[in-house]
Amino acid sequence: MHKRRIVVGIHIIVPVLIMFTLVILSFSNIVYDAGSLNSMNLIIESLILYYPILFFVQGLVCALLKANILLSLGISLAAYMVIMFMWLNSSGLIYILVYVLMGFLGYSLVLLVKKVMKQ
Repeated sequence: MHKRRIVVGIHIIVPVLIMFTLVILSFSNIVYDAGSLNSMNLIIESLILYYPILFFVQGLVCALLKANILLSLGISLAAYMVIMFMWLNSSGLIYILVYVLMGFLGYSLVLLVKKVMKQ
């Protein structure tokens, strides 16, 4: 039981750490000069590609672990809100709907596969 809690905790924390890592790499001059075209590309790629994939995979793992989807996605959304208000602007609010849908899509996909496999 204790190991399961650790695994569930890890599945909640890892997407948050990846999101913060991507935004720090985008807005610092660790890899690119902040404000350069490459750093702007990483920001846009994160918003359109990496974050939705993170939410989708988190939904998949959440269903596999039988964890609370609302807690998992809620923590990731809270992290995204922090990122949005600190580094982005309010135009990032529209992406929240996409991210939630991707999370629930991943969760539903696993439940559907389990149901089909059971029959």
